[in-house]
This record gives sequence, C-alpha cells and structure tokens, in this order.
Amino acid sequence: MWDVLRDNNLDLLRQVDRLQEDLEGISSSLLTELRAYYEWAVEAVGACGLQARQNLEDLELRRDEILPDILSSSQVATRRLGLLNRRLLSPLLASRAARWALPRRPLATEHCLYCSARSTSRAAFASALVLSPSPLALALL
Repeated sequence: MWDVLRDNNLDLLRQVDRLQEDLEGISSSLLTELRAYYEWAVEAVGACGLQARQNLEDLELRRDEILPDILSSSQVATRRLGLLNRRLLSPLLASRAARWALPRRPLATEHCLYCSARSTSRAAFASALVLSPSPLALALL
C-alpha cells in the first residue's frame, strides 16, 4: 500500500507540474478579464502540489496509524486536481487556444449576402435581394 500511495502522489506531482507549465505559458497573453481567475487557478493547482508533497513526506515516516489519513488526503488532492483540470481550467486554457486560432474575418466582409447587408442599409439589402434572392436572404427580411 505504501508503494501504491507513493506512486500515486508522484504521478499527482507530475500532473501538477504539467498544469503549472501550461498556466505559466498563458500568463503573458492572458485577457485582463481572466487575471483574477488565473491567479486563483494557479493557487489551487499549487495547493494540490503542496498536498502531494506533504503526503510523500508523511509516507516516508512509515507509520501505520497515519496511513488512512494519507490515503484520504491523496484521494482528495487527486479529485481536486481532476476537477480543476477537466472543468475549471478550461476557460484559461481555451483562451490560450483562441490566441493561436486563425484570424477571423471582420464583420463587414462581403463573403455572403447577409454579411454585405450588415454593413449597408436595409434598402441596399433589399436591392441585393432582388438581384440574387436566396432562401436565407428571404428569411432575414
């Protein structure tokens, strides 16, 4: 049991390190609106790492009476990190992915009838509709 807990906590530390690296990678390009959330996330991931380190120190004592406590603490830290990784860090990591996405077309581009109408008046849109009526354009009127 000691070896299993040691391996699990070492794996937890590896996951924490990976998440901390991912979070550090987005810190410079982070949106201002996400800064407070980012700081909370860094602290929460760090707390999981601290708990795993404490568990490893406790495991080195090899005292049978604290084994249930170490097991419980390991489970809590693993579940907490899993929750952070799967659910709570996604807005931050998605902001990193959005920075690397292909640039979007400006709203006023004229790649379709609807977009060209958004940048012109309703009368111009109606005249464009007369020239090339489409089911989508008809539905938009």
